[in-house]
Amino acid sequence: MGIKDKLPKHRLIRYLVAAILLVLSLSLARNVMRLYRINRAIDDAYSALEELDKKNRDLADQIKFVRSEDYIEKQARDKLGLAKEGEIVVVLPDSETLRKLSPRIERELENEIPLQNWQKWLKLF
Repeated sequence: MGIKDKLPKHRLIRYLVAAILLVLSLSLARNVMRLYRINRAIDDAYSALEELDKKNRDLADQIKFVRSEDYIEKQARDKLGLAKEGEIVVVLPDSETLRKLSPRIERELENEIPLQNWQKWLKLF
């Protein structure tokens, strides 16, 4: 009778141990997945940080360039029309206006219908 009485207790203990192992396994799996997600988020944050650092360095270089004497002088000349002492500022019109004001060359005249010989003589006198 002693062996039969112990048999149900062993089964109960086995089921209990199996249930505990299952719960621990699920908990471990969830924690591993959470750890993986956190590591991926950290990697993404480091990538964003490196990108922002690069952008920050580029902007610092741009600020340094904009504050340079050469850039300030170029902007003063181009946008404000300023000149150094003794220099003369010459402002040219845009290319379309300049083209209208300039004399026409023969290549442009080639597009027109050529004059007949008698018309050329008439135009000459």
